[in-house]
Amino acid sequence: MHYRMKPTNKSQYLRLSLIFILIILVWSQERTRKFIGHHDWDNIYWETAAENYQQYGLISTRFQPIVNAYQSTPEEWDVNQHHPPGIPLLTYLGIGLFGNSEFAARLVPLLTSLLAAALIFQTAKQLYGNKVALLSLVFFGFTPLMIYFSAKIGHEQFTLPLMLTVILIYKAWLKHPKKWHIPTLTLLVIVGGFVSWAWYLFWVLIGCHAFIYGKKARIRNLWPIFVGIISTIASLILLYIWQQPDSINTLRDAFLSRTTNNADEVITPLLWSMVVGSRLLWLPTPVVTFLAIIGIFKLIRGKPNENEILLVIPALVTILYCGVFWQATYKHDYLIYYLVAPFSIWAAVGFFKTLYAYGDRPKLAWRLILYSLLVLYVFGSARWSLRLFNIDVVQERYDWAVLIGKSTTPDEIAVINLEDYGAPHLSYYAKRRVRFEVTPTEVTSPSSPENWGFYVFCEDKDTVPPKWLMTYQYQFDKLNDNVGCYLIDLKP
Repeated sequence: MHYRMKPTNKSQYLRLSLIFILIILVWSQERTRKFIGHHDWDNIYWETAAENYQQYGLISTRFQPIVNAYQSTPEEWDVNQHHPPGIPLLTYLGIGLFGNSEFAARLVPLLTSLLAAALIFQTAKQLYGNKVALLSLVFFGFTPLMIYFSAKIGHEQFTLPLMLTVILIYKAWLKHPKKWHIPTLTLLVIVGGFVSWAWYLFWVLIGCHAFIYGKKARIRNLWPIFVGIISTIASLILLYIWQQPDSINTLRDAFLSRTTNNADEVITPLLWSMVVGSRLLWLPTPVVTFLAIIGIFKLIRGKPNENEILLVIPALVTILYCGVFWQATYKHDYLIYYLVAPFSIWAAVGFFKTLYAYGDRPKLAWRLILYSLLVLYVFGSARWSLRLFNIDVVQERYDWAVLIGKSTTPDEIAVINLEDYGAPHLSYYAKRRVRFEVTPTEVTSPSSPENWGFYVFCEDKDTVPPKWLMTYQYQFDKLNDNVGCYLIDLKP
């Protein structure tokens, strides 16, 4: 069929180059913006940990991701041990090479995401030919999820290209084993094991595939990979214990917090299904999801071979990971990241299978119907991408932080009457300690700490400014009429 044609002329390479240039241009938008947008607190955590590696040293910190954004002592360090340490270390490498800035912190994940795009093209090309590969690249590169999250500092951005690399090497090993295949796969096992927990699920599924489709004589040769996995797990356990004696308990508590309901918010199975299901529509776009479903059914009817089954593995990793860590999945929409890779290829297959369903020369009307889906994809992707860039923006938090940083010294604490909203914007950009839920009564109390240097008071329908605020003897500033927040210098 036509969709299996391979690249044989310059025009096809020109199309590929043009698509990559467009992807680079689109993915590079808003990468110098402050960390004040949707899920940018993840960027703040890992950037802070990387900066602390610079400030205190890797050995002094014992490679612990320290997320205190202010000057602190080892006794005060707030350590995030919920994940393997690879992400803050890679971020440390990035800002070490390119400088401490939002753009520098986002640059490394952006580059690894571009590598994933190249690997998507190569995987689709080997399986289905050049036409499917080009359209897969379009679907992958211009989905809202990739446009927004491609430069996010996260485990998914580093793990996906590792998965695709393993799939390509493993596929080659199944067909014609070479001496370098197993050592390379073993090295990738170790590298990925220090980056993401999902990586271990991926290798369990690769092992199942090898057991089903691999020749028994060759399976025995996979023992270095098994040793690599066990060695990596053992190394992580020893590293955690060296860092903190109770690290294993911390990991257990983190696991339970991501797999059980908490008292603040009860998530029912129906609510979870509705929320996650809606993301499967709008993050890849309804067009890609619709075409991917068609592609899956077409492939199932055609009895997929062992190589095509490999695409199921990233999808199963997503399903299993999101199913186990369902509470985290409810809060973090980007956890379906791995699913976009196979979806993009299946959507391209679905498109061409449908286009040529009635022969190699589809009628004009049929072509117009299908190509109109591509137009809808472009407009839908643009709409949802803009939405991602504009939701949850906390510009006022950055403005407060700048003013707090200018108005206080490093040993002073900024206090605020709001509940702790769980995001570190104030502390990160002010480089100061921040304490939440401090009432005006506590501020005016004679026993209030002397190092409270700044107070942020926000009003709403249930909380109005106390009278003393309007006649306070020191300066205050109502930041924004709509926000209704006052910034008060507590020093004479």
